[in-house]
Amino acid sequence: MRTKITRLFITLIALFAVGFMFASSKVASKRVSQEPEKSLDIERHLNEPLELVDLKVSEQSVKGKIQVKRRRRNGEGFDTVKFQDKDEWYRRVKVRVRNISDKPVLKITAYLYIKPPTGTPLYSIELTPSRQLNPEALQPGGEVELTVTDQSWNRTSEILNQYGVDANLSELFFSVDIVGFNNGTLWFRGNLVRPDPNDPMREIPVDKKPGKQLDHAPKFPSLFF
Repeated sequence: MRTKITRLFITLIALFAVGFMFASSKVASKRVSQEPEKSLDIERHLNEPLELVDLKVSEQSVKGKIQVKRRRRNGEGFDTVKFQDKDEWYRRVKVRVRNISDKPVLKITAYLYIKPPTGTPLYSIELTPSRQLNPEALQPGGEVELTVTDQSWNRTSEILNQYGVDANLSELFFSVDIVGFNNGTLWFRGNLVRPDPNDPMREIPVDKKPGKQLDHAPKFPSLFF
């Protein structure tokens, strides 16, 4: 008789534990669903040498939710993804990319751009590769994760505070702007450029002769190696 009572007691405890876990999961799920909807746009460029493998926010993959927002015929434009999360979600963004070019990559410069309700100016948070790419290059087919570090956020946060900008009330979009290759060339937002041998302060398209500057190419020699 005592054995039956003990077994019954154990069964009741087990059922209570299962019920408690189920109720807790429902509460947690309800909390997540009550979070306001957030969105992140993804800028797309011509001839992208990096492929987006995964996009996570607060450790949750949202890549499967990405949809086309606005594209030109050549493929340039924006995609977008919507999700639910807390404020400052942009500090918890992780982007995994794959080198789909035929050259080793020594530099990746990517940003989360912040567009306040007023529209201008744009502010940016730089994303940092999870490992050093120079001299250990990212080989073709290799992958690396880009994240927002505390150091990067702190730099941007100081500027936002200075100008009274609340990133939580702003539009945000992600963009890979610069990819540097081991042969000295640079992919810059859809254009392949190289240093002008006659002027190290500017860059020229790879298929152009020296002296012909690409109007919207970067003008900072430090971008090269």
